[in-house]
Amino acid sequence: MNGKTKPERNNIMRHVFIGICWNKPAVITESLYQLHHDPNEIPDEVIVITTAEGETHIREELFETGRWHQFKDDLNIAADKLQFGVSDKYIRLLPDRQGGDSTDALNNIDWGKTADYILNVLRQFTEDSDNRITFSITDGHEIISATCALCMSLLGRRQDVLCHRLVNSPFNKSGIEPPFYYPDSRNYYLPDGTTVNGNDAVINLCEIPFARCRYLFNDRLNQLPGSFLDSIDQINGKIAENLDAPELFMKPETVQCFIGDIEIKFNAAEFTLYWLLVLRCKNSCPPLYGQEQLDSEFYAFVDTINSMVMPGIIHHDFPINSDDIHQLIAVIVVRIKEAVAIEQGRNLCLPIRDRGVYGLLLPPDNIICPRNY
Repeated sequence: MNGKTKPERNNIMRHVFIGICWNKPAVITESLYQLHHDPNEIPDEVIVITTAEGETHIREELFETGRWHQFKDDLNIAADKLQFGVSDKYIRLLPDRQGGDSTDALNNIDWGKTADYILNVLRQFTEDSDNRITFSITDGHEIISATCALCMSLLGRRQDVLCHRLVNSPFNKSGIEPPFYYPDSRNYYLPDGTTVNGNDAVINLCEIPFARCRYLFNDRLNQLPGSFLDSIDQINGKIAENLDAPELFMKPETVQCFIGDIEIKFNAAEFTLYWLLVLRCKNSCPPLYGQEQLDSEFYAFVDTINSMVMPGIIHHDFPINSDDIHQLIAVIVVRIKEAVAIEQGRNLCLPIRDRGVYGLLLPPDNIICPRNY
């Protein structure tokens, strides 16, 4: 494998090859051919991320023809290596916009769902410290290849490798007959009548350096990445912490909340829950951990509110159970995200820091609130 990076690798680890493939299963055999030159690099298992159309190409070109078994025989691969087959264990189908299996690589893919799906496939293998991954992003449309690389940056570890397969011309051209899948001694015929020998093919599996952000999450955020968009949001939020924090103003008599010059539209229940967390932040109280603690503090806080301070409390029905309060938190997050940009300090004002951890990150001096508990 060519490249400048030298990740930490333990040859005792189970080696998992993950690749993306739309309509060229040859990228799988070509990449694995290059890895087989080093016995320690032969993967134990092959996972392919594709669409329903890609699965058809894999089944027809590699398995119904017997080409996959011939490939393993030609390379003298042991039976317990390169475990692969036409099943959902090995072939992972991207979801479409409706949540079904995608049949089209561009027109019917929801980018957010696609990113989360790829991230979850990676998570399955990166959570096991006995695994190491080689992730090839060769046969994918640009946006999918880029998404795979970004997902690898979120979850990849020191022992994992991101790579791209390159094959010399004319073996990378369409129209070559028979179709080229890996170097061998056969003759291949080009559309112009030229003959080339398979032994002249040169395959490079180029390693791509990438930032391993999972260690940032571990060391700075005390967690691993969650969904793709939320993880990116958190990283951008850490950057935003270095910006000027906004001023937050709460006005309970009119149920108004301002972050900087931006008014956040809350109803009475949303305002009250956010008001509780804002006051705790203003008074440098620790965050609330878990739904039970949040529920208890919220109900106690509601009981202290005087209708003279907040007239809107009289005519509003407040949450009656944990699910209602959990939903309120979600609504507050949406309202703030819709109104305030990251560069305006949005993430410092969100009511939740991590799953089950409730509290703002604003400096107390930036909060203006009429009541002090």
